[in-house]
Amino acid sequence: MKKKIATLLIVLTMAFAVAGCSKKAEDTAAPTSAPVTTEAPATTEAPAATEAPATTDAPEVTETPEVTPDETPVETPVDAPETDGAESGAVSVLTAAWTALPEDYMFPAYGGSIEIAVMDAPGVVTLDDENTMTNTLLIPADLQASVSEAASLVHMMNANTFTGAAIKVNDTATAAAAIKDSFLSAQFVCGIPDKIAIASVGDYVVYSFGAADVVDVFMTEVAGIDGASLLFDANYEVNFDF
Repeated sequence: MKKKIATLLIVLTMAFAVAGCSKKAEDTAAPTSAPVTTEAPATTEAPAATEAPATTDAPEVTETPEVTPDETPVETPVDAPETDGAESGAVSVLTAAWTALPEDYMFPAYGGSIEIAVMDAPGVVTLDDENTMTNTLLIPADLQASVSEAASLVHMMNANTFTGAAIKVNDTATAAAAIKDSFLSAQFVCGIPDKIAIASVGDYVVYSFGAADVVDVFMTEVAGIDGASLLFDANYEVNFDF
């Protein structure tokens, strides 16, 4: 009996010991769960702060360059007025009269030296275009040296139906008289113009010759330009002294 009781006590003692060890193991195991605190690395989420590069949106400030593109076009019109002298002077005088003509008096025309001619508008005559100066516009050779600008408007079918010109010179009265004499002494082959009319507009001598009705209407428009003054209006007399 005593032996059984002793055996029972030994068993109970061992049971308590095992329970104690298991609890102790649990207790010691609990600390192992402490590494769960390794979740602290979750604080490594701080790198999310690297989102700060989003502040690189600042480059949107580069929109400021949009100001310069808007401003630069404004500068281009500044250069525009720098046009050829003849275009802003002799051509513009003829254009003022040409565009003011009644529609019934408009006709097919070309303007300027052949190499740079324009259609249905006055054009620039280059100063080295001796052929046009002499044979079309009837500008005497000795007067050509004093011409600093020239423009023309010529009837497409026949120059003797209408030829108009504007030249810039220092002495408009002398130039006008020379052109009148050149016209009256000219020998025309393809049709004979009725008359010539000459006016001055500032430093420009503006004239036309051809059919009387067209010349009269054209020179009426020239007379309407500020500063215009009629200098000569002469009929052509046929000269048979060939």
